[in-house]
Amino acid sequence: LNAPKNLGAFNFIDMFESLILRLKQKLQEPLPGLTAHVKMVPPGRAMIADNDELHAVRESAVLVLLYPKHDNICFCLIKRPMTMRDHAGQYSFPGGKYEQEDTSYEYTALREAREEIGIKPGDVQILGRLSKLYLSVSKFHITPILAFMHSKPEFIPHSFEVDSILELPLDILSDENKKTVELKTVTGMLSVPCYYYRDEIIWGATAMILAELETLLN
Repeated sequence: LNAPKNLGAFNFIDMFESLILRLKQKLQEPLPGLTAHVKMVPPGRAMIADNDELHAVRESAVLVLLYPKHDNICFCLIKRPMTMRDHAGQYSFPGGKYEQEDTSYEYTALREAREEIGIKPGDVQILGRLSKLYLSVSKFHITPILAFMHSKPEFIPHSFEVDSILELPLDILSDENKKTVELKTVTGMLSVPCYYYRDEIIWGATAMILAELETLLN
């Protein structure tokens, strides 16, 4: 997914537009959903809310944003500060809780991306929704919104909500960048599947969403 060095800007633009068209088409077909998510789910985590948990489930949305950067197709993650109540210190997509005044999950994802990293909603083009997934630890029911921009965003991270921004090339989504690592979690030490890139560990819901995107790309 990164352009060979002898390709010009025009050919890279063609490649990017071709990828976007391919994803648009894939989103019209049945999504892999659970079959992709389960490959990266941490051990012991429920993937469906029990009946006695339904009252506590919080609807949310995240923005999976693709964009070109230096002849690569990239996406960004944010690292949650250690002061956050949920998923502290983890990498996630920008996003958050669906509020009563939000008109759609797309609106939620764009609103949160603007608040957290300064993304201008008017610069973003929505492709569609990936499969919902449930986080039993935080009781979030997440709707990932897949979108793209024609140029690299100008990030303005919110210091309270974002510790750092991690930009990654889309071609990290491959088996060679997957491994299992030992991590200390809120439920104790776990051997968790993850995407591993330059010593950065991407696991949990973020890895599950990326696993579905990887399946669509393949």
